[in-house]
Amino acid sequence: MSGAIQKLIMLDTSYDMVKLCRDAEQDMPNENIETSFVAGDEEFLPVKESSVDLVISCLGLHWTNDLPGAMIQCRLALKPDGLFVAAILGGETLKELRIACTVAQMEREGGISPRISPLAQVRDAGNLLTRAGFTLPGVDVDEYTVRYKS
Repeated sequence: MSGAIQKLIMLDTSYDMVKLCRDAEQDMPNENIETSFVAGDEEFLPVKESSVDLVISCLGLHWTNDLPGAMIQCRLALKPDGLFVAAILGGETLKELRIACTVAQMEREGGISPRISPLAQVRDAGNLLTRAGFTLPGVDVDEYTVRYKS
């Protein structure tokens, strides 16, 4: 089966999420794909260098303490010409909430402390990928506005 997925490694920092994925996979097994489930850290990927064709990170990298280091780990795991695809929350995410929290805390406590993790700015994402050693980085932005009746 040339071009088909033969081996799949699902990794998450949460043991509960790994268990949830394992349970879901048991409901829809695919005998053609060797699947393993790993609780691990994106900053220290438990895979051999140059061992995977594709790394997908979906809304996990923004939680790492060392974003460039985590990106380097992803690049090192890839075979030559491998593909890295990631979705991260950008710097404008939850902007209104951050502003409201800052104003409220200044009014109530006279100072502020960070309540929301820092997020990479879009303009920095390409530079971070280049710094991690990726060639031909591409950055795309999708913006969604959610409104609530109040």
